[in-house]
Amino acid sequence: MFSLGERIRKAREDLGVSQQQMADALGVDRKTIGTWEKGQHTPRYRDLMLISSVSDVSLEWLAGELFRPHAGRDEAAPTPEGRNRSSRGYAARGAAVLVPA
Repeated sequence: MFSLGERIRKAREDLGVSQQQMADALGVDRKTIGTWEKGQHTPRYRDLMLISSVSDVSLEWLAGELFRPHAGRDEAAPTPEGRNRSSRGYAARGAAVLVPA
């Protein structure tokens, strides 16, 4: 299983954008993207939502283990399998759409 930082990097790389382009879209410093990808810091929930929105991956996939402790005892933790990305039910306000150059 990938760590949160590895999933952030994979989402960014699959989108075909640089750390600087992702940082600009999220309104953070490029170094912040690097610390998230290296696992040195954890993004805030708002930042996770923005990353999910601009990279078109589900928040559940992106956050991975961060969601598991919140599942009820008789309820399975959310998984990305079978989820339609366009039906996430949330959108970050003002999130930029990244298009590789």
